[in-house]
Amino acid sequence: MRDEPFVCGIDIEPYIYLSGTETSQEITVSDESVLDELLSGDYLKRWHAADAINKMPDSEKQQFLNIVISKLKNEDVAVRRNAAWALGRIGDVDALTEALKDETVEVRRAAAKALGAVGDVGAVGALTEALKDENVEVRRTAAKALGVIGDVDALTEALKDETVYVRRTAAKALEKIKAKHDYTGT
Repeated sequence: MRDEPFVCGIDIEPYIYLSGTETSQEITVSDESVLDELLSGDYLKRWHAADAINKMPDSEKQQFLNIVISKLKNEDVAVRRNAAWALGRIGDVDALTEALKDETVEVRRAAAKALGAVGDVGAVGALTEALKDENVEVRRTAAKALGVIGDVDALTEALKDETVYVRRTAAKALEKIKAKHDYTGT
């Protein structure tokens, strides 16, 4: 309704005006609910909100991106983790690269996973650096993300990790890359 003030050929702007409700207030409430869902703990609500944002015009999508990026600095770990997840669905490599430096393992891991979801080769450098993280789960998630992106060199380095879980994840990712190339003939 934002772009088109007509419903069934009837101009609804006067009715909105007469109701005492401004259009911009409706949009703000709607935007707040989308943002609340995007950062919520409810997985299905987050997916729904991310899909809604991805369908928005670029200018509106950018407004949400800016808000979500600012949430990466929130005191609440869950908010930062959910913001990283959201950025993975919306697709912002730069902010997620910064989130890989978060003080909390949970957020770094979410950022690595989100970078895999984005699948952008621009994330390879940051994910390769995350392979050196002190936490095994962050390293393992970074290896998995590199597998999604398809970076063989970084995964080969991950095979040298001190932890069997990281090595196993890297090996599986390399197997998937090889199988994909064998199947497609590239």
